Order: sequence, then C-alpha cells, then structure tokens
Amino acid sequence: MVSVIDLPDNYTFGNNPLETYDIHTVVPIAANSWANRNGLVFNLPIGILRRVLIYVTPGCQNRVRTNLFQGTTQILPFTNLAPFAYNDFTEVDALGRLTLTSIAGLNITFTGMLATDTSYLYKDYATGSFDSWEVRADVKITAAVAGSRVHVLSFWNSIGPMAGAGSTSHLSAYLTYDGANYKIYLNYITAGGATVASSVNVALGTDYYLKLWHTAGSTVVHLDIYYGPDYATMFASFTITHAELATNYYRYFYPIQSYSGGAANAMSGYVKGLWLNSPSITYLTGEDYWFDTRENFFQYITASTNQFTINLWNIGAVSADVYYDHPFDYYLFVERVTVP
Repeated sequence: MVSVIDLPDNYTFGNNPLETYDIHTVVPIAANSWANRNGLVFNLPIGILRRVLIYVTPGCQNRVRTNLFQGTTQILPFTNLAPFAYNDFTEVDALGRLTLTSIAGLNITFTGMLATDTSYLYKDYATGSFDSWEVRADVKITAAVAGSRVHVLSFWNSIGPMAGAGSTSHLSAYLTYDGANYKIYLNYITAGGATVASSVNVALGTDYYLKLWHTAGSTVVHLDIYYGPDYATMFASFTITHAELATNYYRYFYPIQSYSGGAANAMSGYVKGLWLNSPSITYLTGEDYWFDTRENFFQYITASTNQFTINLWNIGAVSADVYYDHPFDYYLFVERVTVP
C-alpha cells in the first residue's frame, strides 16, 4: 500500500509557504537569453513532482521562459499539449476558402485554396515567444491541381500569406502536388531568401499526423509524421538545419497559411486536431504563477529517475525585448510518497 503526504489542494502562495520547497533558485537579470540562461542540474526526493512556482516582485514586467527535464525527457512545458479553439486566431479569408470548427481542438477545412490567395489564420504571441516548441496536427489533401501549395504550422515574424523567397525567416510545413506526387515539405526561408527544405511523398485522401518541433538554441528543426492520432507509429521523419534557427524567436503562429507566390492552382483538404506547447510564460505582473500539474501530469520520481535539469531565462519586458528589470525566483515542490 502506498501512502501520500499530500500538499494542500488550494494552490495559493499562503497555503503552500515557500519554506516547504524542494528546489529554489534565483534567476538574475543577466540571464537574459538562452545563451545566458540559468541552468541547474539537481536531484529531487522520491515522490511526485506536483507544483512549480515562479515568483516575481511587484512591478516586474519581464517575460520569462523555463523548461524542465526529468532525465532526458522534457516535462515542462507540459507534455499534455494545449488544444486550440475557433476564437484563438485572427482570420483573414475574404474569399471564403476556410471553414473553422472546434471539435477536439481546432479543425480547419480549406476548399479550393489557390497558390495566389491571401487566406490564413494567425495568433500573435508577442515578440520572441517561440524558440522551444512542439506543434501537432492531422493533415489531409482531398483534392489538388498540379502546382498547388498550402502551408500549415507556420512560424514567422510577419503577417500575411507566404510569398516564397520574399518571406524571409519563415518556417513551416506545406502540402503540395507537383503533377506526379503529393508531398509534405518541411521548409525554411533564410534571412537572405534562400530555401532549406526536405520532403516526403504522401497519398491523396490519407490522414497524416504531423509533429513539428524545435529545441531552444538548436540549429535543427524536426518534422515527424505518424500514421495515427496516438502518434505511435511513424511514417517518416526528417529535419532541416540552419544556423539561423538557433536564434529565431518567432512572434506569430499560423495553423494554415496560403501561398501567394505561385499560379492559380487549387488545393482542398484539412488541418485537424491542432495542439501546441511552448515554454513561454508572458506578461508577468508581480503575481505568483502556479502551475497545477493536474492528474495526468504527475511526475513520479524514483531512485533511478530523480535527476532533473532546468533552464530559466528572461526574454524581456512587455514593451521592449531589451529590458530586463527584475530577477525572479523559481521553486519546485514534491509530494512525498512512502511505501510501507
């Protein structure tokens, strides 16, 4: 029988005083980028990791980032990815190419989207919000004319359709048909307008489950493609590499984005079940930021899985990315589990 020494269920600063912490570190103002991050490797007690607290002083306007690894597995940001809803995005679609629904995440049907269109959805996460992230979606091409192209899961620092070499520092997957093969591409347009890309042939009318991900500071972006919604059986996996990818911190995320740099060739299909995680915690205002791990986020700690690594850094204030006005405190709390 396992007994648990429980932490209070009311997740407030007063009800979980700081003297109960298991790990505490102060992240200084100088930790103002991934390169200058405050990194820490440590062991936690055997039990269940339940709570994470970021504490900043009143008046702080920092935006803060954090990731946490148990061994080599990243557990913060949360492994249970957050779903999107219909109203999470700004829609630009004067021609009516897009139909949106929210069932188990955001579902987007695109119909007759041309490679000359201006149709897209985007969300503004503020400057520098993406460098470590993972996004997932189910995509399918249902009809396509040779030369058609639709971008999905795009990261960019501008607003508009994807326009080829003019869309510099643009990262995305895209669906296309070249007249012989249907393809899924992983594509990056460099700051100088050059293209770095990899692709795989796919079948018309077949669902493919994409996992596009990047680790902070890495020059590599990964696209893993799976056969099913459990993301268990892989169909294909490939990467692109470029030095710029290590320092491109994106502002805008597009679940779908038209390509405006081609001819009037149409594609139809869908992007379904869109999920995203990112370690960005934005606009801190002097409150205590608690992260409830919830029932499906309990991280069990045993004698062989008790080593953790954390990375913490400031990414600037709301009004200016070069302004780091406050240090902040970071705490971890473990629920003790004993086995009689």
